[in-house]
Amino acid sequence: MKKIILSAAIAAISSSALFAQKLPQFVRPEHRPVLTKQASDFYKVIDPLVKEISKSAVVFRAGDKIVSMGTVTDKGIVTKFSEISKVSQDANVRMIAKDGTSYPVKLEHVYNSYDIAVIENVGKLPAVNLQQSVTPEVGSFIVASGASDQALAAGLVSVKPRSLKEKDRGFLGVVMDMKAQKEGGVLLNHVEKGSAAARAGLMKNDVILTVDGEAVTNMLEMRNFLQQQMPGEEITISYRRDGVVSAGVKVVLGARKDIPRVRRSRMNNMKRMGGRVNEVSEGFPQVLQSDMQLKSNFCGAPIVDLDGKLVGVMVAKASRIKSYIIEGKKLDELLKSVPDR
Repeated sequence: MKKIILSAAIAAISSSALFAQKLPQFVRPEHRPVLTKQASDFYKVIDPLVKEISKSAVVFRAGDKIVSMGTVTDKGIVTKFSEISKVSQDANVRMIAKDGTSYPVKLEHVYNSYDIAVIENVGKLPAVNLQQSVTPEVGSFIVASGASDQALAAGLVSVKPRSLKEKDRGFLGVVMDMKAQKEGGVLLNHVEKGSAAARAGLMKNDVILTVDGEAVTNMLEMRNFLQQQMPGEEITISYRRDGVVSAGVKVVLGARKDIPRVRRSRMNNMKRMGGRVNEVSEGFPQVLQSDMQLKSNFCGAPIVDLDGKLVGVMVAKASRIKSYIIEGKKLDELLKSVPDR
């Protein structure tokens, strides 16, 4: 029970007065005091990790509303373009530094591929060193910083850097069941005709047990694995059909056309479970994926590892447990390229 409560605390609470989140409704009243204390203790440990990087973070506000966050680089302050651009010009968007100083927002450049706006650093705020950024391994702990000495959120790296462009992603061509199977594996609710899965002999109601020798226990694990593969790559699976296990089955992954389309309304509803997601949240050329439960208006926040070293900048919240980060070195390359406007 203590582990469950602590997990909820990490996911649900920030000790920051500016960014504090309410406890979720499912938390029982008798657990709330314990959860609150555990969360407070947890953030006392991780808050020092953001003390230095927070000097290079800003908050964009329109009145009392937080529009987005920002990270100071030597090319300007990067933030989420789609969030900044949709605010009315009459809203008087301001940029607030860590010391509380307010600055006007002057747009310099836009990079469409990552939905990044570059804002002039009119306050000459200290910049992060993008070239000295690190790329943590999958499962590593990372922390999001705001423009204060307190962390915004914490979580794990869930998928290694990869392209989210459709042409760069390998597809199996199946619809997987979200329910966990008693004997493990992932149940296939549908296999598209002519897809990679169909060519390998997979059928509806088959249960995939392993991929490249690693056991898969749920749909998310299977999807995360597939999202790291390219069209044309070969994987090896084992699956169960009518109680009989077939192992060593080779599957050459296809392209997007091999997978049935999910109705956009249904997909959007699934993504929004757990809060608002960013309108521009997919299709990035290369991003690191995290399970941090950040708010959509935290885009632009700098991300650090457990040593306080820069990992990158948050570019999108795509679902309740999926946020995307552009790595520092990749951001450095982008800012040295020709902007789209």
